Amino acid sequence: MRLFDNIKIFLNEIERVNTVLIISHRNADADAIVSAEMLKKAIIKRNPNVHIEILFPNGISTKSKRICEYLNVEFSEEVKKDYFQYDMLIFIDIGSEEVLEEAEKLLETEKSTKILIDHHIHQISFLRKFDLVIASSGFSSTCEIVYEIAKRLNLMMNKQMTIALMAAIIV
Repeated sequence: MRLFDNIKIFLNEIERVNTVLIISHRNADADAIVSAEMLKKAIIKRNPNVHIEILFPNGISTKSKRICEYLNVEFSEEVKKDYFQYDMLIFIDIGSEEVLEEAEKLLETEKSTKILIDHHIHQISFLRKFDLVIASSGFSSTCEIVYEIAKRLNLMMNKQMTIALMAAIIV
């Protein structure tokens, strides 16, 4: 299946980068938050020296504040100039360009490898903006796809992350 082939490619690419920005949608929900934090942990397991930041344009939803606090997720709400120089930009659970707000400009940078990890269906013209797409509408949430990535790295999830993962899938 192409999804799993692309996960292998992604895991190889992660070893070659120094800086990664994980970007999700405005008013991030549980799926976006858990996906971002679990992906961050998986990337660090593969490449312990990488610098990773998470961007939720305009913050998180009111309902998701608890899950963010529960996992102690650190994130930015504004696009910083240095983000345009990051080696890799990973867009997760975005559904469409409009939900990126000002972070949509990051899709135009040519320096960075751009990756999409998502469970939404997208137009071909949108998918062409990415160097690698790890997506399938066969999953109900993006965090299920990120879990597949974490599984391939034998990432041990603590009780907190396991509970948050289940909550993100159910909500």
